[in-house]
Amino acid sequence: MSQQPTPISTRQRFFENRQRRQNKIFTIIATTMAALLVLATLVASGLVSLPFEEKFSEAVHFAEVGTSPCPSDEALPSVPENVQVKVLNGTSRQGIAGEATNMLATAGFHMQEAGNADEYPGAVLIRATALSVDHAWTVARYFQGSRVVLADGSDPVVTVILGAFYDKSLSPEDAARITANREVLRGTDKCNPLDPETVEKLKEIREAQSGQLPQSAEGAGEAPADTPAEAPAETPAEQTMTEAPTESE
Repeated sequence: MSQQPTPISTRQRFFENRQRRQNKIFTIIATTMAALLVLATLVASGLVSLPFEEKFSEAVHFAEVGTSPCPSDEALPSVPENVQVKVLNGTSRQGIAGEATNMLATAGFHMQEAGNADEYPGAVLIRATALSVDHAWTVARYFQGSRVVLADGSDPVVTVILGAFYDKSLSPEDAARITANREVLRGTDKCNPLDPETVEKLKEIREAQSGQLPQSAEGAGEAPADTPAEAPAETPAEQTMTEAPTESE
């Protein structure tokens, strides 16, 4: 005669049910972790891209006053006749600002009178507001070791400050070769893009000041061909280096 199975007590049934639930949960967790591991491996190897990965990309750092701004994407050198430039002597050497002014004038730039500035310990510092950044990088091609920095305001004039390590002006032949070079402007590894909102606001300010339609960053600061244009007076916020009376030649 076969034996009847021993009845399971309520306590034993409780423990068995709990064990089954735990095993099921552990199985789900292990399967999920294995799937995530496979997915992470595929993403790390570049075989799979996540649809939301752009949300976690590094924030864009825009150029600020005193830092180096990048030229516009794929911007070509500005036409020299459309660029207003003022050269300042930031050294105790006499005549170098006048020589650089003549060099740029020969290249076709719309030059203002040369002057003096506080001593600058570097080679060449080029200041420009947001609407004249491409103009500044165009001018920088004529000065080896130059540094372009963003200035405050909407003044279209590009200011060139010759410093202690400035050597000398280019020969007419070398300047002509640079002028003829129409390759895309390139910034440095340390430059930052301009804030588009800031550029638009400055365009509105320029429009209000001139009473004309706003010009593009490439054409900003264009002077009439027959009469020299006077640049707006620079405000204290824009003047990071104090100008002195006109340089003695």
